[in-house]
Amino acid sequence: MLNPINIRQLNEQFYRYYDPALHRTLHQMYTSEGHLRNHQYLGGGRHFKVWRISRTQEYAQVISVSNSGFIQDRGGEAGIIKWSALMHKLKLLDHPLVPPFEISLLSEEASIMMPFGCDRIPNALKTPGLIDSSIESLKVELTKALLTIDDVLQIRYANSTPFICDFSDLYPLKLPD
Repeated sequence: MLNPINIRQLNEQFYRYYDPALHRTLHQMYTSEGHLRNHQYLGGGRHFKVWRISRTQEYAQVISVSNSGFIQDRGGEAGIIKWSALMHKLKLLDHPLVPPFEISLLSEEASIMMPFGCDRIPNALKTPGLIDSSIESLKVELTKALLTIDDVLQIRYANSTPFICDFSDLYPLKLPD
């Protein structure tokens, strides 16, 4: 199992640099212009486009802004609001793979800001089964919270701290009748 101290340190660092006004401004800029000037575009998928926001030389965050695929899959504004509520429920989990994050909602669009992480596995975490056991414990915690992530978990690493970076497929757990 991963060390929960690492995610606490990542939390402290994230909130030291997180600026809600900047988050909202970037979200509004994307909504009005369709891109974020002066920020590195990292890519996009079916649900979100992602930019790196450098805060200092040593620290960066990412902002992921929803696109039309996410809005359609979620059923418009009401679905985005429900997803946001699920994200707040996820935030209450005290699990080493759940990173610090903040959400901004504007009309039918959502954005999420979290730490920047790379996809290269640090040598210290290449121990067989280390990440797998943490993923299994996260699945147990999600089930207890009546949540599920209906997708392959995408893991990123910030200063050797692994975390899940994509929650676009977070849904309430459907219980059998």
